[in-house]
Amino acid sequence: IYISMGKSIASGHGVKYMGYSGFKYPPGLPLMLALIIAPFGYNFLLMRMLMVAFTVGSIWLAYLLVRDKSNRWIAVSVMCSTAVSFPVLFECTRILSDLPYMFLSLLAIRWIERYAQKTDGWRGKIGYIAIGLILVAYFTRIVGLTLFVGTIAYLILGGKELPRSRINLKKAIAVGVAMIVVPSIWMVGNHLSPNKYPPELRQGLSYEKELIVKGTSEPNEPIVRLRDVLERLKENEKYYEGLISNIVSGKQQRSETRARIITLILLMGYLYCVSRHRGIFEYYTFFYLLTYILWTSQQRERFLVPIIPFLFYYLFRLLEPLMRGIEWLVRRFSQWEDQRKIIQAVAMLVLTGIFIQWNWATDMRQIKSEKRHPYYSGRYAVFV
Repeated sequence: IYISMGKSIASGHGVKYMGYSGFKYPPGLPLMLALIIAPFGYNFLLMRMLMVAFTVGSIWLAYLLVRDKSNRWIAVSVMCSTAVSFPVLFECTRILSDLPYMFLSLLAIRWIERYAQKTDGWRGKIGYIAIGLILVAYFTRIVGLTLFVGTIAYLILGGKELPRSRINLKKAIAVGVAMIVVPSIWMVGNHLSPNKYPPELRQGLSYEKELIVKGTSEPNEPIVRLRDVLERLKENEKYYEGLISNIVSGKQQRSETRARIITLILLMGYLYCVSRHRGIFEYYTFFYLLTYILWTSQQRERFLVPIIPFLFYYLFRLLEPLMRGIEWLVRRFSQWEDQRKIIQAVAMLVLTGIFIQWNWATDMRQIKSEKRHPYYSGRYAVFV
């Protein structure tokens, strides 16, 4: 779909898919692909290199963001665990919007934090860049709407690292206006398009309609009732619990009990961070996961790829109380101050090594499978 849209843009026909202009897919990734297709045609090597570049950029941004929130060792552990995570490796072989969105959302979060700490008014270059990056992320993946909501909640509700203020309230209003005005123009334009995608096909079903219908397999699915929503929540909670366990364990922990234990550990790490500082990470992660728990569509680990760094971040942050306990013991029996740093570094490296080892077999299977049966070959793509 994205390649076809990119080809349409590169050939001067605008943002279209199969000749239709009114449909739900945002134009961000097709515009990027058009820059490759226009001079080089269907060069899948360059398209894949673009995906790899977004992946490398995302891994580096994850390191920078986590380093600023905690310390270097946790940042290194999150970076390495994200890099070897099998869903990230798998997405590198596909021309999809997940990795571009991951990069843009992490970059936006970095600027959102700068904007939130800005004390000389709500206007200025930092604010414009932050809002602009949120919009670019949104037009790459519609779930970028959670970046808007998370940012507004962060600016209004604040946290220990961001006291409430009238300036931050004005910033939240500015972000809210951008969230309402710009996406609304795009959505209204799609709705009023005379050449809309046939509504009986899934691609013609808008994202907002997907959220409120019972399913997407049929064109005229009924609107959900409260009972349907509760059933969906129960089903998706169990579904994503298993996927999160797969991501952390590299598909090595298949039992339902272990999946719940891993999810509980991550939840404890999340609540620990909420109690400590409650920043943009926590607001964004909450709204992002809530969106997909409410969503009717399921696409395996793909939807979780953009927040994989946060999953590992909450896992490793939970080790901080343990490290403080070890530090207390060290101080009782030794005067060597550097032992705390050494113990923390060793603990993080050992745990990271375990995650790398868990993912290694899954990563190697994917690499061998891709080598035997390339997803893209020749001049044409197999669209899925």
